[in-house]
Amino acid sequence: MHNGLILRAMVPGDPHWQIITQLLNLEPSVEPSSVPLDDATLKVAREAARPPWYASGLAGIITIAAPILLWLDGSFASQGTAIWTILVTGLYPVCGVLFIVLPWLILFLVHQSRVFYLRRAISLRRAWVLNGPIQVIGPKTIVVANRRIATVRPLRLPANAATVQWTVLFADARLDPADSGRIDSAVAVAILDLNSEQVYPTPGAVPLLARAPAIVASVLVSIACTAACNIQSQTYADAATRLTEIRSAAPCDAESKPQDVCSRWVAGTVTWNGGIADSPVNSVCAVVMRWDRGQQQGDIRIDSSACPGLLADTPVPAQIELVKNYVIQAQVGPVTYKTDLYPPYGDTVYSIAILFRVATILWLAWPLLHVVAAVAYRLRPKSGRRADTPSPPAAVLSSTK
Repeated sequence: MHNGLILRAMVPGDPHWQIITQLLNLEPSVEPSSVPLDDATLKVAREAARPPWYASGLAGIITIAAPILLWLDGSFASQGTAIWTILVTGLYPVCGVLFIVLPWLILFLVHQSRVFYLRRAISLRRAWVLNGPIQVIGPKTIVVANRRIATVRPLRLPANAATVQWTVLFADARLDPADSGRIDSAVAVAILDLNSEQVYPTPGAVPLLARAPAIVASVLVSIACTAACNIQSQTYADAATRLTEIRSAAPCDAESKPQDVCSRWVAGTVTWNGGIADSPVNSVCAVVMRWDRGQQQGDIRIDSSACPGLLADTPVPAQIELVKNYVIQAQVGPVTYKTDLYPPYGDTVYSIAILFRVATILWLAWPLLHVVAAVAYRLRPKSGRRADTPSPPAAVLSSTK
């Protein structure tokens, strides 16, 4: 009785008429028609299923690979440990996983769940079609012909969406006969207006990588990575030069000059600062080495967890081997240490130097390539832009029996 009073208080022209009748289930639902998807509409469907950058697989790879690369880069820095290695080792296993990896994983799984039937429609090359006014009941939810349909991205429709006819292409579980399906699992493939113009997904939208914020971020990342790779490249180029000098050095004679590439042992002292640090190669001890013509401060290493023969803050007599004017080995009693100027990675140092040089060039060229690609995308011919739009409804939305 109350339903009749509500309806008698309105007339069919009232804008709330359709909403009330839908809520009271007095207007019969329109059954959707199954339609094939052609290549143009499949392209639109793939665009509708594309995840936002924060829920993409690439973002997940970066959140996992970037800390590993930073850790390796810091571990190789000057044959010691860089500050970012310490930060990654100490903070990322807890804070990084909790505030970066876990939120990404949740967003990724939510998106995969939302587009499951949309991707099913793409693989089957079929979808459902409905025609009628659209009621927007949320930023990502609409109702058309009494059927609730979700959208992957926020949908913006004109204010008269509930009074004009739309063509809505959607997917749900019923596309596969073996799947029982649910009516509320429907997800939109495309929405067309009366003129067969695509309104969802947003036509002509510039891809994320071609937008100004992405280009600015690309330039900033490129500057940082170019600087880091260039420093590492120079470090390993110097190490490669020293390794070549060490291997080619002959014993010095009385006529040798300090800058000549030759080796000699001199008497000196080694003063240990008392610290022991672990590196990927072996344990290292921070020392100051002095001899009659100079001194060198740095690390010495040995396959041991202590510094045998050394006393904290006490000069210990030692024999020091010089190549040109830098120390490569120090002998304290029966123990021989190698210094941090003696490359510990052997011939690998040459490959690492080349790798960082190539990485520097690539990072330097990346923003230029990014800008050129973004400009080329925006200036592409109009014929190419039209090729991205779906086919007319007559070709796409013809019902099959």
